[in-house]
Amino acid sequence: MPVERTIICGDTVYGRSTHCWVKEVENPALLQAWISTLDLIPALQPTKLIPGHMDSGWELDAQADLAHTKKYLDLFGEKVTYAPTQSQVQELYEYFQNAFPQCKENLHFFLGRLSNQFGEGGES
Repeated sequence: MPVERTIICGDTVYGRSTHCWVKEVENPALLQAWISTLDLIPALQPTKLIPGHMDSGWELDAQADLAHTKKYLDLFGEKVTYAPTQSQVQELYEYFQNAFPQCKENLHFFLGRLSNQFGEGGES
């Protein structure tokens, strides 16, 4: 909404209360495209940013939600996309659980899918 300088982010920005859905980020080009989109948002100078996903009870915070999503994608790049070796399923699950302890809702759904698809010995 240009006049209000509000950006409704859909699946581009996740609130800091939730894990990002990265199941479709199957190659470096897709990861980089998502990160590049995040990098464009501050230039739009929004006064309000509405993440596509956020648990109830959390306040909107554009800077914190952008930082959360970027941190998540950076960790995904480090541990999955650009990792020299494939992590075990449980190891990958624990990386993300420990890095984002505030993300408690649907933990097993998000991290179960992520670790099984991208972890060694997973169930794709």
